[in-house]
Formats: sequence, C-alpha cells, structure tokens
Amino acid sequence: MYLNKRKKIFLSIVFIIILLSYKFLFLSSSHRSLYQHNQSIFYSVFLSNDQVYFGHITEETSSTIILKDVYYLKTTNPTSPGNTLNEATVSAKMSLVKLGKEMHGPKDQIVINREHVIYYEEMGVDSTIMKAIFDNEKRQ
Repeated sequence: MYLNKRKKIFLSIVFIIILLSYKFLFLSSSHRSLYQHNQSIFYSVFLSNDQVYFGHITEETSSTIILKDVYYLKTTNPTSPGNTLNEATVSAKMSLVKLGKEMHGPKDQIVINREHVIYYEEMGVDSTIMKAIFDNEKRQ
C-alpha cells in the first residue's frame, strides 16, 4: 500500500513535468524567436500602410518583429498658393528621422505586428539611406 502511494505521487510529478514541458515548447511558440538575424545589419521593413522602417531586427516571432535603432522617412510638402496637386507631389521633400526625436520621446524600438509586414530586406551598405544613417550616427 505504501509503495502504491509513492508510485502515484511519482507518476503525478512526471505527468506535471510533461504537461509543463508541452505548454512551454508548443503553446508559447508565438513568443519565441523564429529566426536569428545578424544584429549589425540594417533591414528595411515595408508595411501595408506604405510606411517603411529601417533598423536592426533583434527578434522575430510568428506574430511580431522587433526593430531597434529605428529610422523612418518623413515627407514634407512645401505648399505655395500656385501649386497644383502634381507640382506639390513632385516637390515633396523626404527626410530621414531617427525614432526617439519626436515630441512624445518614444524608445528607440518598435514592435511591429507581422500581419502588417509586406516584406523586409537587408540593406546595402552603399545605399543612400545607409549613408544618411551613418552620417547621422557620426554626428551623435
């Protein structure tokens, strides 16, 4: 009888360990990193709302992409009374903005919902955007 009680306790502990292992390995997979990225490489991430972010992908799961050292493009339209819509569009100025310089002072990290990502790609070190990022980092 005493041996039977010890056997039940042992089997209960083994069952709990198996259950917890299953939960950790399979049910929380959306919170584990799916891909390893070289964190010294900049990526451009294109979203479904036409926004593009540039930065280091530090983590990627099935539901999110975490981007650090983030930059984005800001468009300014110089308007003058005689400009038509096409003239204003052609004369639009693009500037590269470092995340964190806004009035609300966000952290230099964004968590992007993967449902909104169209694609992402490695950036070439000789691209115009990368040259602007390197220039910005030298000034800081």
